Amino acid sequence: MFNQTITAVLICAVCASCQQSPKDEYATPERVYTIEIYDSLQLQHSGMLLLSDYEDTKQMYLLYDYFGGDIIIANSKSEIIHQFNYKGDGKIGYNEIRGLSFLGANKIIAYGAYRYYIYEINGNFVASEDIFDKKLLVNPLYDFKAPHFYAPDSTLWLLVRGSTEDYGSPLHASFANAVNWISIYQPATQKIQTGVTIPSGSIYQKYYYYHVIPQIALNKEDGQVAILYPAEARAYVYNLPALDLIQSVTLSSEYFIQPKGLPFSNDEDRMRINAFQEAQRAARYTALQYLGNGMFMAYYRAGLPEERIVKDEKTYVETGLETYRNGYIQIFNEKGLYCQDIKLPAPTSGLHIATSMEHVVLAAETPEETAISKYYLARLTPVNN
Repeated sequence: MFNQTITAVLICAVCASCQQSPKDEYATPERVYTIEIYDSLQLQHSGMLLLSDYEDTKQMYLLYDYFGGDIIIANSKSEIIHQFNYKGDGKIGYNEIRGLSFLGANKIIAYGAYRYYIYEINGNFVASEDIFDKKLLVNPLYDFKAPHFYAPDSTLWLLVRGSTEDYGSPLHASFANAVNWISIYQPATQKIQTGVTIPSGSIYQKYYYYHVIPQIALNKEDGQVAILYPAEARAYVYNLPALDLIQSVTLSSEYFIQPKGLPFSNDEDRMRINAFQEAQRAARYTALQYLGNGMFMAYYRAGLPEERIVKDEKTYVETGLETYRNGYIQIFNEKGLYCQDIKLPAPTSGLHIATSMEHVVLAAETPEETAISKYYLARLTPVNN
């Protein structure tokens, strides 16, 4: 296990009443937090493991080998307690998995392209059902996240993201009002209860941005869901199951610089190139988690310096430019940012899961292709001035 403790303290200016523009002034709050790595999760497994979910009562982690097809359940001692693989047996096509999640403490659900599959945690098959609306994919293939579940009155409801398939292109102004990014779906009746599009006040209603797919976090305590679009320093909070917009929370800070939106035009190729370059210069949200007690945790990567900006995504990936973007954590509640933004310390590179201030799971920096998959366990603690 990892015994060394790493502590990082960063001070930045945030204010619950600050405006959305990154050029506005910021008031400096007194509340400061440190992030401390206190342990690690190290799993002996060859393959590309994706950490998908955490079950609090039994302290279990749910992971998926994207290429090998293994579903793995591990405990906090880095012990693999269950591992199974149904790839090729007809029950599920693992190359089509959109997400995995615990369904209580004794079952898991695998969300495929057009069906979902329920298993006991030891791998025993329980059931599978078709997804009513094939446009309601949990995520595109490249954005692997757990599906979100909401169960009022002991009835299983799924909170899912909408697909852009057959809805047109984000390069057109009509796109913002065409896609239901979240919907309430009841498998028992195969009915979509309700869905919501991008809010009218969002920057996505007026301009084109390269990154569109939002992050979602479920607050079951208060019956709420928060949505965070990647280029916008504002979170939108809805009630459940009606999905009425009840609040928007400004998250502007010193290090989160919004990209410049591009006016919609007929020159789609030029729009993509320019928007991609603007996305590199600016910050981008890539994770959102619920911590309990009305608190959310957001993770974003800051922009690149001008000399590192490239024209195409292939060059961006091949040169590893993502690793040059500093990562920051934000904590917020209904009043706004709760504390100053916290820069992730080395050797971490991203946020996987957070269930409380005491339990934050961070990605290892530039993971190597070894027989060990590693994740860091961290906590946030207040600093008394």
